[in-house]
Amino acid sequence: MSVDQTSWEAAVRHLFEDAYPYHATGPRRHKDWVLDVIALMARVPDPRGWAGLDDAAQAPEREASPTYPFVAHSPGLHRAAS
Repeated sequence: MSVDQTSWEAAVRHLFEDAYPYHATGPRRHKDWVLDVIALMARVPDPRGWAGLDDAAQAPEREASPTYPFVAHSPGLHRAAS
């Protein structure tokens, strides 16, 4: 089944409108997709322009920590945990 941008964004809004979600799509740059999650947590925009939900985007805590409410991770940390 193929999903287009409009149906994706409608489904995301419907499913998560009453919660505190962080839902994102983003670039796929690595064979190991876990490394791509780092970009999602750092809020790297989706190259296709698809929207996500980021209720924390307006939180004052983001000024001190751009990845709020997530902890910043690096690829080296992933490799050490594997």
